Amino acid sequence: FGIAVLAGTLSADRITRSLRHLRDAAAQIDLRDLSGRVPVEGKDEIAELATTFNHMCDRLEAGERSRRQLLADTAHELRHPLAVLQGHLDLMQDGKVEINQESLLPIQDEVIRLTRLVADLRDLSLAEVGKLSLHPAPVSMQELLGGLLANLGPVAVSKEIKLAAEIPATLPLLQADPDRLRQIFVNLLSNALHYTPPG
Repeated sequence: FGIAVLAGTLSADRITRSLRHLRDAAAQIDLRDLSGRVPVEGKDEIAELATTFNHMCDRLEAGERSRRQLLADTAHELRHPLAVLQGHLDLMQDGKVEINQESLLPIQDEVIRLTRLVADLRDLSLAEVGKLSLHPAPVSMQELLGGLLANLGPVAVSKEIKLAAEIPATLPLLQADPDRLRQIFVNLLSNALHYTPPG
């Protein structure tokens, strides 16, 4: 009987200790500290709860890191077009550049780029909450990339960059959202053209 009481007391102590760890770790999360983890003792339901809690903290911490990285990347991406816009507008206000269709083209390009960045952020926020709508349809990669190359070709030519697509004629149609697929390739190719040096 004494052994049973001792075992029961030890088990109760372990459960109480584990629950205290969970309470303290949950309080840390409430203070936006996601570093807390709970010791896993044994293999019962309390241990499973502790393991699940730790996995949840891992996911929250990874999500927070991704959010911070996204904010840093967004700030970096926005800085360049804003600097270009500011520079061109300053030159125009100082009278060093004549305001005409040609001098407004770089400003228009950067406005288009900013608009695309904002749309990308909106799509990303929708994707994160599972509300990004997709409309799959048969897509010909030859036609999709052919159209993109026609649009981006002048940019490539101006930078003396060769832009070409090598797609097998036998490639079957893809079942995908053509708008989202086009968005992916526009982002990839625009970035490639922007950061590739002339020649």
